[in-house]
Formats: sequence, C-alpha cells, structure tokens
Amino acid sequence: MRMDKHAGFTLIELMVALAILAVIAGLAAPSFTQMIQRNRVAVAANELLAALQLARTEAIRQRKPITACRRNEAGDACEDGTDWSAGWLVLSANGVIRVWDPSQVVFTGPEGGAVFLADGRAGGARVFTVESGNASRGVNLDATGRAGIAH
Repeated sequence: MRMDKHAGFTLIELMVALAILAVIAGLAAPSFTQMIQRNRVAVAANELLAALQLARTEAIRQRKPITACRRNEAGDACEDGTDWSAGWLVLSANGVIRVWDPSQVVFTGPEGGAVFLADGRAGGARVFTVESGNASRGVNLDATGRAGIAH
C-alpha cells in the first residue's frame, strides 16, 4: 500500500499562525503609532526651520527686514496669535515670499512671529514648539538669527 503525503497546512495550523500574527501586530501597533507621531513632529519642525532659514537668507539677500509669522486663513498676510497650526508664511515689504499650509501637529510660536533684519540678525530670541501626542520638539531662534531644532 502506498501512502500519499499531502503538502500544505491544516486548518488548525493556519489558525494558530494567524493568532500569533494578530498578537504580534497588537503589540507593535502602539509603537508604530508613536513612531508616526515622532515622524510628523520631526517633519514639521524641519519645515519650520526651513522657513526661518529662508526668511534669514532673504533678509540678507534683499537687505530688508523679512518676517516669518503665523498666516491668516487666506495665506496672504500675518495674523496675531501664538497658535501656528494654521500654517505660516515668510513675508517681505513687497509681499509674500512663501506660504506653508496647516499640518497635523500643534505649533506654538511667538506672538508677532520672527523678524530678520537686513544683516541676518533676528529681532530677538524666539522659541517655537511642535507637538503631536507624546512627541514634541522645539525650534529655537537666537538673536544672531541662527535657528536650530532642540530634541
């Protein structure tokens, strides 16, 4: 008599494998969510840093004061307030240089924004915070006009 062996998995083996996979996925999900939040905060902080660097560069290039500030809803002017979550812009006396759209994180910045003088210095030191869930970063601007990210 000849016995044929069938290749494959039994239903029980398949169910056990799926149960193990579900447990592993359940354990990894919170870490994945935190990783996404940290990534969003890092990207947003880098975008804000880029805006501050652009404003400083333009101030030096144009030899005029340039402002990085919280944008209004239309995105064509600065608006007072410390919640920069609606986006921000870089503005010269001639008009808007660049606009950044709202993001999925909470931004807190200085009232009145940051003004860069013609020599690249800032009108004063400023601190910005970027938060999402438990993740946060700071963007610091010193009076010399240099900006950096604080982890």
